[in-house]
Formats: sequence, C-alpha cells, structure tokens
Amino acid sequence: MINLLEAGTYIQAIFMSILFLETVINVCYIPNLFLREYRAAAKIVTFVFNIVGFSLLVILTTGINALLCKRDIPHISELFLENAEYSLVYILLNLVFIVSVAVGEYRYRKNSVSSLSIKESFDHLPTGLCFSKANGTVQLVNHKMNELGYILTGEEIQNANRFWKALVNGDVLPDVHRISDSKQPEYRLSDGTVYTFRREKVENVFQITATDTTSLHKLTNRLRMNNEELEEMNARLRHYGETVDETTRARERLETKIRIHSELGQALLATRHTLSLPDADFQPIISTWNRNIAVLRTEAEPSQSSGLLNTLIEIAESAGVTVEINGDFPINDAIGSILTSAATEALTNAVIHADAKTLFVEFYETDDSYCARYTNNGNQPTTEIHEGGGLGSLRSKIERLGGNMEIQSVPQFVMTVQMPKEVKLF
Repeated sequence: MINLLEAGTYIQAIFMSILFLETVINVCYIPNLFLREYRAAAKIVTFVFNIVGFSLLVILTTGINALLCKRDIPHISELFLENAEYSLVYILLNLVFIVSVAVGEYRYRKNSVSSLSIKESFDHLPTGLCFSKANGTVQLVNHKMNELGYILTGEEIQNANRFWKALVNGDVLPDVHRISDSKQPEYRLSDGTVYTFRREKVENVFQITATDTTSLHKLTNRLRMNNEELEEMNARLRHYGETVDETTRARERLETKIRIHSELGQALLATRHTLSLPDADFQPIISTWNRNIAVLRTEAEPSQSSGLLNTLIEIAESAGVTVEINGDFPINDAIGSILTSAATEALTNAVIHADAKTLFVEFYETDDSYCARYTNNGNQPTTEIHEGGGLGSLRSKIERLGGNMEIQSVPQFVMTVQMPKEVKLF
C-alpha cells in the first residue's frame, strides 16, 4: 500500500504535480471533441478521464492542505491519501490515454489538410504571391514575395499599392536591372534570375504575382539571335539568287573555253603530224579546222558524249596515234563529256611529252562511280609531272563536280578519273 500521509513533502509534491499536469492536458483536449468528428466512445472516455482526474485532484489537494494546516482531514481525502495506489493506477491509465491521443493527433495532422498546412504550403511556393485590399492593406503574402520585396526595394511588403507603384515606376535598388517597361514589369536580380510581376483584381481582392521567367527570357534571347542569323542567311540566299544566273553563264563560258582549248589542241596535233608526211591528205585537217572555226563563230557546238569520243579517235588517227578503248563508255552524257575531255588531255600530253603512238583508255565502273584509266606507250616520265593549264583546268572541273583525278608518274604515266554516278551540277 502507498500512503501519502506518511510520505515526505517532496513525494507529495511530485505526485500532485503529475496529476495536475495530466488534468490540464485532458482539459485542453476537450475542444477537439467538438471541432472534429469523433466516435461517441472516444468522447465518453475523454469526459470520464477529465471528471475522474479533476475529482482526484480536488480530493487529494484538500487532504494535503488539511494535513499541512493540521486540521481534520476529510474522510474521503484520508481514504485516497492512505490508498494512493488507486490514484497511481489512474495516473498510469491516463498517461496511456494521453499518449494514444497524441499519436492520433500527429497522424491526423500529417494526413489531413488544415488551415495551417495550407498557409505553410502557401509560404513555400516558388512563385511570389501577395493579396491585399483596395487600399493596399496586405491580407496574405508568402515568403518568396517578401524576399523579392526586400531584394527590390530594401524592405518587406507593408503596403501592396506602394510596392506595385515602385515596380511600375522603377523605384528599385541600383543592383536590380529593369528589362521591360510594359504593364507587367520584368526585373533581373543581381544573381541573374528574371522575375515578371503581374497585378490583377480577383473579386474584391488585388493579387500580385511574381513568376520566375529566367528560362523563358533565355529562350527568347536565343530565338532572337537565331532569327538574326536566319535573316543574315536569307540575305545571303537572296544575294546568291541574284548572282546565280551570272555565275552559271560564267561557268558555261569557262567550260566552252575548255572544250575549245581541247579541240584546238587536237587540231594542232593532227596538223603537225600531217605536215610531217610527204604525201599527206589535207582534207581531214581542213575539215577539223573548219569545225573549230564554226565553234568559235558559235555556228556549231562541239558534239557531246560518244560523239566527242569518236571525234577524238578520228583526230588521234589523223595525228598518227591509235586509241585503244576497253570497257563500256558511260551512258551519262555529262560524265561521258568529262571522261572524253580527260582523254583529250591525255592524248595531248602523250603526243607532246611522250612521243606516244598508242593511247590506252579503260572504262569501268564501281557501285557508285564511273571510272577511266589513261596510259600510253610513249617515253616514261623522268621527273614528276606538274599539272599545267590543261590538266589543272581538268582537275578543277572534275573536283567541282564531286569527282577525283589522280596522276601517277612512276614507273609510267597513269591518269585515273573517278566520277560519281549522280553528278552534282552546281
């Protein structure tokens, strides 16, 4: 048995303090019974613990007070003081009840939406928000808007109308740069972030919002730069469109000059060979020169593709050179013309530099290109061949059309031309 009458003053004080504290906690919990929906059993248990605790507190306090004042102790107080184990059982049960109520309250606050949780969420929004009355009195403002107000003006928002007027008029701190002068002010802060402010009326409340538009501002600047680059490109394209006709005509004139150069070279070779013969027939030479004169007078055009190749063979024979051809001549007129021009240059160099009597031409093709290989039976080169005007012009034309030309000097002269099957005519 536990007898508080015989216990010391400290034990009595501790016992009564615990009982008083539990009673206060129980009383504080009563309003929750009416603010929330609880089962009837929970309400009954709460009221029972409150009534029992309050009664025990009054009974024990009265008895201890009479004991200290050396007065007669009421019978009921004496009974509970001499049998304090009953009060101790209540204290332990009430402690369990308080712990269970606290756990339930924690779960409720964690899993339910309350006005406090709404305010907490509102304060932690990344967007600045401020609600005020018509006279500028702030009703609700979150942390972000207060922070922006301090960064922009040096003070927190006390009056929403005064804050908005400062934004519109640009009355901000020197380290803040204004970007836009529109009805929605934009400011770049010292850390580089950009915020756009907007004010609107929602029923009888004025709302000011601050949105982080840094990414949008960067995208806008990038789009403006891209538009400037596109404008420059369009200007170049327009300029190209204005000059492309002239460029095409100039290229055609150049190609005509190259063909005329080849034709004249063939005619000169044939004339030199014919003049070296004692009983020569000059009629083929005269026909060749008449044809070249007609080209110069634009009265005729040099033949293309296989026609050019046949003309080359005829001129070569008149110059005492045999042309041996292996492989199939390309059916593509553009490529055939280029390979024939290469054969003409090969013939000219074979006669002038190698004193050759036979020109060997081999046509072949791969999966994506037409090729030709040119050799002769003349004297082998003693030094590396340097490309002059004829070979240089030929290489320039071939490479401009996407082809490739290779010249081998040792151990014999070999010229190889490779052209793509889909010639790109620029």
